[in-house]
Amino acid sequence: MTQTPTPFFGIGAMRAGTTWLSELLDSYRDCRVMPFKELHFFDTRHGKYSGPKHYRGKPQRLATLSRGMVKRISAACDKKIHGQTGGDSSSELTVDESELGRNSMPWTDEVRGEFFARAKLDDSLLQIEKIVDYFSIRDIESYARYLRRHAEDAAAFGEITPQYALLPATAFAEMDGLLPGARFIFIMRDPVERLWSQVRYHADKAAKRGRKQRPINDDFRSALQRKNGIAMSDYKSTVKELESAVPLDRILYLFTETMTSPETGPAEVRRIETALGLNPAEIDATLFSTAVNASASAELDPESEAEAIRLFAPVYEFVERRFGCPRQWRSPRIVKR
Repeated sequence: MTQTPTPFFGIGAMRAGTTWLSELLDSYRDCRVMPFKELHFFDTRHGKYSGPKHYRGKPQRLATLSRGMVKRISAACDKKIHGQTGGDSSSELTVDESELGRNSMPWTDEVRGEFFARAKLDDSLLQIEKIVDYFSIRDIESYARYLRRHAEDAAAFGEITPQYALLPATAFAEMDGLLPGARFIFIMRDPVERLWSQVRYHADKAAKRGRKQRPINDDFRSALQRKNGIAMSDYKSTVKELESAVPLDRILYLFTETMTSPETGPAEVRRIETALGLNPAEIDATLFSTAVNASASAELDPESEAEAIRLFAPVYEFVERRFGCPRQWRSPRIVKR
């Protein structure tokens, strides 16, 4: 009897380990994580994420990939293959010259193989294919077809989008109704550490784009004043909305610190396998020693840290009452009110 695959949704605050989880699940033969880690279907659908911001980047990425392919193909054509030149690389060939096959040579399978090896197209073609396939998602029905189409021969399949943590109960109910029996994996991270990592991540991106930088701790204090800057750490709200729509036995709560720790991580991996019905895999110790998508290091000054701990005190207190905070988490008790 064929096992019905288990759908799943991975959610969690930005910079809480969703990339780590995605790479872990993608390593299982019987698990299918969608080609795009962040589909942003339900958060754009419910107004919790900018649709234009999300979709604008897709054709820009296609253009970048295409430009890179043009350069590599041109370079591969200009190089000698088996001692022969690749012919006139100019795009200004006349019709007569093209018909005469000037400087042509037989493009045997061996020659083609060398050409494609030089052009290094495979990775770009794969990424282009993923983007084109993604545009098949037009409505909720095609979204479900997209997921199921990528679930062939799988014990579990799903997608991971951190911003789903901001969704209301109505959205979680819609997700649960669309894929009955789905598991919801919610990852939490020390709220101060999570925001500090997010600020550093954005600073890294800005620096790569050549933007003028200001002191990183100034950016952090500014983030503490923005609603959007702290909303991703409102774990109490996410838990309340999630549990009002989805049975508790289909929700898996994880903490970044215990999930990625060499001491506690292996047991957490087994919990994930059990929740999704995956065949247990041999656990690679390097899984817990290599940071995934890490931000550049920087020192959070004591004043900024104390201000953040005071702001997130209700979060720490809620998590402590409900789950028990991981030992690596800060505590509001160390800051005077």
